[in-house]
Amino acid sequence: MGLVPKTIPIFVTAVLCVPSNHPSVAVIRTPSPPAQAARLKEHHAEFFQRAKEYEEISVRYSQQFYWCQSESLAELERPERIAEITANWEASSGTQAR
Repeated sequence: MGLVPKTIPIFVTAVLCVPSNHPSVAVIRTPSPPAQAARLKEHHAEFFQRAKEYEEISVRYSQQFYWCQSESLAELERPERIAEITANWEASSGTQAR
């Protein structure tokens, strides 16, 4: 009997062969990086803090690194910026705030 790893990664790719206007086809939008960061801060503050620390440390060892292109997480977490990101996301996706 051979050794079997405890975790086996499985990657599945599905291709739907239906017209894009078919009623069963749903469009899934991925939030922009700033929207993802805002949600991370809201739902997982400890991981947001770690990510912010990585940005701060990156300057010591290499060039400046930002998770959200040219905007640091410290700038992004300002309440007015979070409100702007949330409003943009809601306007673009047609959803209401939770």
